[in-house]
Amino acid sequence: HNILIVDDEPLNIKLISVFLEDQPYQLFTATESIAAWEHLKGPNKFSLILLDRMLPEIDGLAFAKQVKADPLLRDIPI
Repeated sequence: HNILIVDDEPLNIKLISVFLEDQPYQLFTATESIAAWEHLKGPNKFSLILLDRMLPEIDGLAFAKQVKADPLLRDIPI
């Protein structure tokens, strides 16, 4: 399973990564919504998106709406 962690605070990403490191997940990270979108449109399929609500370019709620509007991504839990 692949998990995408999206947070503009590197410390938050590190804390979540440490918490999940012993689990059978492949973790991908992004500090901005544009990079997160590139991950989602890439070859990897994601089982979960852990998303910060406050991001620099596009806030987390707007990003979540974009994900849910995409027929190929809408079933990924956020």
